[in-house]
Amino acid sequence: MTTTADNLVGRVHVGDCLDVTGAWPSEEVQLLLTSPPYNAGIDYGEGIDDSLPWPVYEEWAAQWIGRAKRLLCDGGRLAIVVASGMGRSPWYPLAAAYTHAAIAWGLLPRAEIIWDKGPSRNNSTAWGSWCSPSNPQIRDSHEAILVFSKGMWPLPNPRGEASDLRPDEFPDFTRSLWRVPCETDRSHPAPFPERLAERLVKLYTWPGDLVADFFLGTGTTAIAAEKLGRRWIGVEISPIYAEMAEKRIQRERDKLQFDFGEAT
Repeated sequence: MTTTADNLVGRVHVGDCLDVTGAWPSEEVQLLLTSPPYNAGIDYGEGIDDSLPWPVYEEWAAQWIGRAKRLLCDGGRLAIVVASGMGRSPWYPLAAAYTHAAIAWGLLPRAEIIWDKGPSRNNSTAWGSWCSPSNPQIRDSHEAILVFSKGMWPLPNPRGEASDLRPDEFPDFTRSLWRVPCETDRSHPAPFPERLAERLVKLYTWPGDLVADFFLGTGTTAIAAEKLGRRWIGVEISPIYAEMAEKRIQRERDKLQFDFGEAT
């Protein structure tokens, strides 16, 4: 069935997600998977402000979550990969703020998955007062993956697709602790691993479903969707990272086409 979103699918749309998605059709996305800026003062370039006053950041977060809700179908899922908290003096409960914003929009909270980054993040030395109770700091080695549903728990399957979740994957994917190493490619200052995106796409969508990402970065969500036979649509505010994403996605398409040709 052709939808009004079909002419938008499979493309990286450059610009602010609130501006770009304003005219997008409602209720056609099955999964919105994204990792927004954390307001951590990271230099993304392009004049992007990642050091907003927290009330301003919270208002912005609520705006894009509201847009996500409009785009999601009934039963569609929102998955937000975000740090549990930011800062030290004081520590700001970032994941809790996103949970509050999503619930305020009427989204149904269904899970908080802990992404354990493991040894890939154990080299931090930001421990505060060394061997002293004066002012010790907790070093972050995990992030949260917050999952919500719109309107109802089950995700419709109108095309009657068979699940591609394997019996050996399902028990691991449904645990609340995921041990996945950090992304080693540092072409983007805050990448998340392709393996993480693949798990979320596979667990929360049927083959052929539409996956969106409001903060596409260098294209990880789109790559995962391409590999797993899902449609995708992405937004990236930085023209530099959008171009990088397009090149990565094209390389993946070329590889998939080659693999398919070899198989036949």
